[in-house]
Amino acid sequence: MGIKFRTINAITCACLSLCGCAVGPDYQRPKVDIPKGFKWKVATPDDAVPRGAWWTVFRDPGLNRLEEQAVIANQNLRAAAGRVDQARAIARVVRADFFPDITLDPTLMRFRTSGNLGLNAGGSSTSESRRDATQDQLPATDGAMEEEVGASPRQASASRASGIGRPSGRTLNNFRVPLDLSYELDVWGRVRRSFEAARGRAEASVADFHTVLLTLTTDVATNWFLLRGLDAEIAVLERTVATRDDAVKLANDRFTGGLVSELDVFQARTLLATARADLVDVRRQRAIIENALAVLTGQYASNFRLAEKELSGTPPSLPAGAPVALLERRPDVAGAERRMAAANAEIGVAKAAFFPTITLTGAAGVESVDIKTLFDAQSRIWSIGPAIFLPVFEGGRNKANLARTKARHAETESDYRQTVLVAVREVEDSLVNIRLRAEQAAALAAAVDAANGSLNLSTERYRTGVVNYIDVIEAQRSALDAERSSVQVRTQQFVATVSLVKALGGGWNAL
Repeated sequence: MGIKFRTINAITCACLSLCGCAVGPDYQRPKVDIPKGFKWKVATPDDAVPRGAWWTVFRDPGLNRLEEQAVIANQNLRAAAGRVDQARAIARVVRADFFPDITLDPTLMRFRTSGNLGLNAGGSSTSESRRDATQDQLPATDGAMEEEVGASPRQASASRASGIGRPSGRTLNNFRVPLDLSYELDVWGRVRRSFEAARGRAEASVADFHTVLLTLTTDVATNWFLLRGLDAEIAVLERTVATRDDAVKLANDRFTGGLVSELDVFQARTLLATARADLVDVRRQRAIIENALAVLTGQYASNFRLAEKELSGTPPSLPAGAPVALLERRPDVAGAERRMAAANAEIGVAKAAFFPTITLTGAAGVESVDIKTLFDAQSRIWSIGPAIFLPVFEGGRNKANLARTKARHAETESDYRQTVLVAVREVEDSLVNIRLRAEQAAALAAAVDAANGSLNLSTERYRTGVVNYIDVIEAQRSALDAERSSVQVRTQQFVATVSLVKALGGGWNAL
């Protein structure tokens, strides 16, 4: 018996010594060619770095309140948080494979063996095997216990008299309290690679959550500034309506005085009606954006209202060198990289399927036909030994699965490179928009001043009869177009700044 134990221990130690290896490639982040003009190094993603409330750089209390409400109540963000919890739980499930499975499975059984199943030439029946296994534990019985249940005394006597050794049915109890242990030796690293893959997917889900959070907060800010830009357009159009209403009165007075034809009156009324129609359309756009903000902040659009307030101030400036430090915080880049790491680990899992699986099994407990003797020394049972599963023929299943995991890894690597390309493009787009929108805003500001001067001069000259009303019409149109274009470009300056915040992974106020 001691030799058997030494043999088992030697096999176990030999198997455990192999647990340090793991098949499949170790993960290495691929190289990405970054343009020389864009000073970003490929390094460990920093998406876990706190970004803080980046929207506070705009110093807008109304925006701050909406952002806080959105972070608390947005349903898409809550769903993303639920996906993170699921992925983390799955990783914990896979991690449990590092530890042995220990189960307690007590059973109480009362059974009867068949009296019509006798011994065969080559073995015994299932019932006889079970009876033989518990023979040593059976209490002493008299001849009546050997008789078939239900047999009459005459039949039993005849049976004994005939000398036939026919087996008799038995009704027995079996009390069993086993403690079972099973542990897979991670010889080829299947469990480790599985955990690496699950952990990578969990980390990717966290990055996806931050992507949803970043998209949410930037969407709130974008819609907020679009709303305030429309408020500024509404103010411009309301002033235009008032001005054109005065122009209608002026044209009507001059027509009444016989100084001009009725055509001037109709033209003035046309411009007034056009301005009012534009005002209604802008209010329609404002209502739609207001409804969008309601959904983003987790509220019903029917009960959500924001007071009108013109866009004011200028967007904050980007600190010099910020793209160098901030692009690595983009959660979509981090998520793509971690999905690639998970796919790499899955290659190891697929390769481990080609090798044998070694499992250590053991059991210990007590078993008896009488509950009174269940915990006696003679009732103890135990077993121990390794079990080996070796795939011999799988019909090409393992080979196909390995090819699939390699193709999946190639896909995730391409996705990662594409994500980096898009990230660089979005930063460059935002920087271009900020710079050129500023130049455009300055040019339009000068155009507004010139158009307003032209409108004042043409109106005064029309009042004195120097020019026709057509000059006033052109001046009014030019002034309105210039003012609305100026407001729209200033709005786009704020939107471009928000886009840069998103492109950089969450702003720069945490630096």
